Amino acid sequence: MAKIIYFGTEGNGRAGHYPMGIDKGLTHEECKIWTECDNETWSNNIYKNPGRHLIKHHGVVYTNYAVPFSVDDERGGSHTEVFWEGIHSEEEMIELIKSNTFLKKQFKM
Repeated sequence: MAKIIYFGTEGNGRAGHYPMGIDKGLTHEECKIWTECDNETWSNNIYKNPGRHLIKHHGVVYTNYAVPFSVDDERGGSHTEVFWEGIHSEEEMIELIKSNTFLKKQFKM
């Protein structure tokens, strides 16, 4: 499985949230695991506490960086996230985002 996973819009002007492996592709089954992040409880937490979070997802620890918007989706509850396996500082997460053209655009950095 990918160690860096993006979750948000595809960057093509279409609404909707999708998982995408940044360092490696995701299988159909892996995509199902990451779509679990698209729920009201998860979105509400991002709106209340944007930024860096540590999570355990299916037994693996990830650092999550999340913002309460999507560049392609103006609907309420939209969010953009990146998950990086392991524990990383907020500065590392921001540097990761800024170093990737796609992520930089999606996070408006």
